[in-house]
Amino acid sequence: MGEATILFSQQVPATALETCAGATRTERTDAATEKRAASNAIRRIVDASEIAQVVTFLASTKAANVTGIAIDASGGSIPVMFQ
Repeated sequence: MGEATILFSQQVPATALETCAGATRTERTDAATEKRAASNAIRRIVDASEIAQVVTFLASTKAANVTGIAIDASGGSIPVMFQ
């Protein structure tokens, strides 16, 4: 997971979000990655445009009340653990 430094100000509300993409189809995706992704929950590799849709939503005013969360947009390839 990446790290980020966020400077908080009393004038500007801050939102901290993370998108967990997992294996993503791009112009550099190889056959081995495609094969590994076939075992995830949706049985295919996630396309970069699908990740972009999640990020676009999170950056929009429609997600103004969403904060402090990591969104799994991997198609089920990243194990999720509940406490």
